[in-house]
Amino acid sequence: MFEQYYFQFRKMVIPADDYRPLSSIEDRQVWEKISRELSTFLVTEGEKYLDYDWPSILATDFMDFSRTGNRVLLEEKAGQRRNALLYLTLAECIENKGRFINGIVNGVWSTCDEATWIVSAHNTLYPIPGAEALKLPDTTEKIKVFIDILGSDVAALIASVYRLVGTRMDEVTPSINRRLLQTLKERIVVPFLANDDFPWMGNGRGLKYINNWTVWVISNILSVTVLTVFDVETRVKMVEKSMYYLDRFLAECPDDGSYLEGSSYWTTACGALLDSLDMIRGLSGGKIDFIKDEKVQNLSSFIYRQHIDGNMFINNADADLNLHTSAQRLYTLGTIAGNETLKSFALALRDVNGPELMVNRTTHPFHAIRELFTYGSFMQLSSTTFPYLLHSWQGTMEIMCEREFEGSSKGLYFSVKGGTNIGSHNHLDTGSFIIFSDGKPAIIDVGRGVYSVANFGIDRNKVISISSEWHNVPYICGRGQYLNMTKMSLADASMYRAKNTVYKSVGPLTELSMELRDVYPADCAVKYWKRIYRFDREKKEITVTEDFKLTKQEGETYLSLVTAEEPVITGNSIRIPVKDGADLAVVCPPELMPEIDVYEVANDVRLSKAWGHRVWRIRLFLKENLLEGKLVLSFKQIRG
Repeated sequence: MFEQYYFQFRKMVIPADDYRPLSSIEDRQVWEKISRELSTFLVTEGEKYLDYDWPSILATDFMDFSRTGNRVLLEEKAGQRRNALLYLTLAECIENKGRFINGIVNGVWSTCDEATWIVSAHNTLYPIPGAEALKLPDTTEKIKVFIDILGSDVAALIASVYRLVGTRMDEVTPSINRRLLQTLKERIVVPFLANDDFPWMGNGRGLKYINNWTVWVISNILSVTVLTVFDVETRVKMVEKSMYYLDRFLAECPDDGSYLEGSSYWTTACGALLDSLDMIRGLSGGKIDFIKDEKVQNLSSFIYRQHIDGNMFINNADADLNLHTSAQRLYTLGTIAGNETLKSFALALRDVNGPELMVNRTTHPFHAIRELFTYGSFMQLSSTTFPYLLHSWQGTMEIMCEREFEGSSKGLYFSVKGGTNIGSHNHLDTGSFIIFSDGKPAIIDVGRGVYSVANFGIDRNKVISISSEWHNVPYICGRGQYLNMTKMSLADASMYRAKNTVYKSVGPLTELSMELRDVYPADCAVKYWKRIYRFDREKKEITVTEDFKLTKQEGETYLSLVTAEEPVITGNSIRIPVKDGADLAVVCPPELMPEIDVYEVANDVRLSKAWGHRVWRIRLFLKENLLEGKLVLSFKQIRG
């Protein structure tokens, strides 16, 4: 997309003073227009940090991850520090009395004092071949400073602080701003221009990937460039190299707009892409504008194609059931993309979420701060309704989403995931499905738990919420679906995937079929296992057909159905209660024998927010000596 501009941008770049998309404290007319509700909130938050004792980040805090697998200790301390600096700065911009300046100066000085901005969990992502993973980052070789996603957020935060209150800090002492700018140069500008082998660049010395990291980091790098890089030659180099990596990200994205990492990472990836395109459009005075590109437009539509009801979204991969992105963020992205459906969707989500004063503004902070100026007008816009698409087939990801009624969450909602288990953040869930009743969860995807060292190591497939045993797929002859984190790469995705996938929808009937044999281990005793998913809107019925042939019966073979509420078994019929919706009736063939077990999630902060204390699993065991057949499960709502 940008290739023609890689070495041409210097002819188009406009002077730094002609593109200043963030209003400083001196722009009083702008700051005084912020809604009273938001202004009061920001000052109140800032006051909490007036006497803030900036917590030291110790070497042992950082090493806790390598020692115990726990990343929370470091990240909670770092998060508190980021929030303190952000709210002190915003409170000063609102009040403009100098009451918060000392706190801001302390925050900037303290942030520059940190040995590194990367988090401990990311320290192993930039390895030297053959070297032992470092428990602490090596900060002695300045030109090789690693840039991670959360470190780039810190850079964008202090760059924003510089733009907002830099003149006030100069009144305290000019050395504050000089140190701020020098630290940004050492930790962002120099390593970005000097290195081409960070993993998120696709050329890692160990890991190599293009995913949400690529555009997340680039968006923040462009923010730093816009706010603090005034030398024209350096500014040009930063933008031209950024364009190259945006192209690499776009090359990995399917033309149909499917986003392989799911809804929770859409904002930090596709949203960051839109932010980046917007900044490049501004930096070039409008001469470079690819926002209306067809692939970009398709990507901008992904998030509402994943929507179920309220604040609930399809949560395959490492996605959460509830989207934590603010509705205003989605509205901003819809405005950038000119996507009216996304804007309308955002307004409907706003009415579900309510006021969003407490949303995280330290992720992509430059863009989050800019949204303060439009918060009041956004909250006053007229309400709309969700689109509630009847059909959505995302062919590259092989994700089917079907509703009983277009424009409504009433009735049955059915989604199936085919594709592959290989890829960034994927689970062992090829062929899995979910069913909601009247917009409420019945048969579910558990989603991701709190990240630990196991989530991104060789034992990822053993994490319960990632394993195929706790997704709605077959467990065949003692074997679950297969993933080897040490050997498999994206290049293997064409081999270890669902095969012969066919989607068709005619009138009231939608059908999807796929062959699952290749996502199980090679030594699994299965000749073929085909699944056929059918949604008959006239009958108000969903069926899942298992068409299989085993070479022998060894170990357990069962089908899993994970539920949000405790099911009740009566013979071969199962009733799944649905909170605030019609219960779901499941009818099983006599060849399957149901049993129920439970997964306690109360101690996992992420999972307990979605599901409470526990989720349940129905295991439908195949009778002994049955080697082939066509078994049909049917699902209907129970009214009354």
